[in-house]
Amino acid sequence: MAANPTRKPLTSHHKERMALGRQESAAVRRYLQDISAQRTVDKGALRKRITLIDQVIPTGDDDLDNRLRRQKNVLQAELREAEALDLETLEADFVKAVRGYSERKGVSYRSWRNFGVPPHVLAAGGIRAERAEGGGEDELRSMLEGEKADA
Repeated sequence: MAANPTRKPLTSHHKERMALGRQESAAVRRYLQDISAQRTVDKGALRKRITLIDQVIPTGDDDLDNRLRRQKNVLQAELREAEALDLETLEADFVKAVRGYSERKGVSYRSWRNFGVPPHVLAAGGIRAERAEGGGEDELRSMLEGEKADA
């Protein structure tokens, strides 16, 4: 297919801005997915259940002991996965990206809060609460739902 003759080629500045937008979107998506995963996994509860299993084994019933060991293995795997989430790095990347992303997409402080982003993270990223603001939740929701559909 031939190039459109009326279309001007992209400038290097435009290409840089597009790359920055992709980077910011990726940082926002990863952070929102991570805080969503953090909310669904209670690491303290997992540790407590593992400790309880350790306290009751051996029970004297080989079948029960085997079931408990399998359950402990599953819980330990869940705990390792939850601990592998590097929230600090993702949060730092999010803080760098959130202001530009918010301005470009029209995402408000309230929308970020509704998606679980803590106030101190928003403040670090230069996002402040405004009295009569709103909007942007559809943008965040569609980004996260689109990522789920891709997975």
